[in-house]
Amino acid sequence: MIVIQEKEHETFKRKGSDLYIPMELQLSEALCGFTKTITHLDGRVLKIEVPAGTVTRHDLVKVISGEGMPNHANPFVKGGLFIHFSVKFPKTLPANVTKSIKALLPLPPAPTLTGEEEECTMAEVDISKFGQSSDGRSALRDEDDEDGMRGGAQKVQCGQN
Repeated sequence: MIVIQEKEHETFKRKGSDLYIPMELQLSEALCGFTKTITHLDGRVLKIEVPAGTVTRHDLVKVISGEGMPNHANPFVKGGLFIHFSVKFPKTLPANVTKSIKALLPLPPAPTLTGEEEECTMAEVDISKFGQSSDGRSALRDEDDEDGMRGGAQKVQCGQN
């Protein structure tokens, strides 16, 4: 009797005859196109290209048919190689870069303001907190407590004009 144990790979994940690989892109690659390579399990190097002018959005998944694992019933038929793109966004941008980007990219229309709007401040929060608020502020309490702050109302309260 032969027992085959599948070892976890550091890059590829397998599900049936399909393979999955994550691929991180710089924002410039996502916006302007790119050429990258993938070294396959058998040592072959696959070249993938997205031409200039084609935008690759964050969380996009593409597949290369026939580049997965051989099918158990028919080893000449292979699954797909699923590539999951994640775009690495910069945390901040210098003012001159922001100005250049605004000059190059189309901007959305500015909202029509009446002067009656309330100023609000946003804070980052874990999506697992969604649905746990009873007073509109409790979603931030746990995160504020970790920072040594209490209440969190300062971060979410809207001010009256």
